[in-house]
Amino acid sequence: MKEGSSKKPRLLIISRKRSRSFVNEGEIGELARGLGFEVVVAEANLSTYFSKFLHVVNSCNVMMGVHGNGLTNLVFLPTNAVIIQIIPLAGLGSYGRTDFGVPATDMKLRF
Repeated sequence: MKEGSSKKPRLLIISRKRSRSFVNEGEIGELARGLGFEVVVAEANLSTYFSKFLHVVNSCNVMMGVHGNGLTNLVFLPTNAVIIQIIPLAGLGSYGRTDFGVPATDMKLRF
């Protein structure tokens, strides 16, 4: 959030319906709202109107999701946005860093 701005920072939670979904998505959203975030929950899939979805991503300060294709939308985040990647299985940490951490850092995002 810009200094001196009264606008709440926006958190995008990438929702998944099949595998690797958050079992407590609602609780995560409530906690984030309690911390002062405006929370947007969206599923990144082919049925989503792509142009509309990329504008949603670009309007967010933070994007959170489980390791997977949905996080590739980090390319639409504004500079200095934050990526929160949840790694669901032990031992995948190095893949997560390679797949998303390195590109995020190169794009001036915080991982």
